[in-house]
Amino acid sequence: MKVHHGRGPRRYYEQEGRGLDIHVLEATTYTRLKEQGLCDRGIVPDFLGFMRKFDPSLCQPHLRKFLDDEYPPSAIFLEYITSLGMINLRNYTPQRVNNLLKGIRQIHKTQRVVWLDFDRAETYDKDHITVREDDLINEEEAIVMEFKDAIAVDIVKGKFDETYLFSFGS
Repeated sequence: MKVHHGRGPRRYYEQEGRGLDIHVLEATTYTRLKEQGLCDRGIVPDFLGFMRKFDPSLCQPHLRKFLDDEYPPSAIFLEYITSLGMINLRNYTPQRVNNLLKGIRQIHKTQRVVWLDFDRAETYDKDHITVREDDLINEEEAIVMEFKDAIAVDIVKGKFDETYLFSFGS
C-alpha cells in the first residue's frame, strides 16, 4: 500500500492543464499499464487497485502521520516484490540494464508515458501523440541508453563516476 498525502485545490500560480495530484497521476498510470498487460508480463508490479480520500483514523497506528493532514489521503495497492532495488555497482549485469531498456520501451509502446516516477508520470493518448510528447518519450529512452553505457564504464572502474549524474545511488 502506497499512501499519498491529500491535495487541495490548484493554486493560482500552478500551471493549468498539468496534473498535480500525485495519487491521480500514479493511479492513472498503473491503471493504463495494467489494462495494456504490462503487470501480467512482469514489466511493472501488479496494480491491485486504489482508495481515494479515505479516513486515516481507521488505519491506526500505521497511518498516524496522516491524521493531522488538511486533506484526506489516498492510496494505491501494488504487488510487493522482495529484494527489489535500484541497479548499482553491486547488482549490475548487462542483462539487467537491457531488461530495464526493454521495459521502458514496452511502457512507451503501450502506454505513451514518460516514466519520471509513476507518481510524477505524464500519460498521453497513444492514438493522438503530439510531436512534443514523442520528443519527450525519445529523450527518456536516450537517457536510459546513456545510463546503460555509463554504468558499463563504471563497472570497469569499480566506482560510480560516469553515472553520478543519474543519481541512482550505490
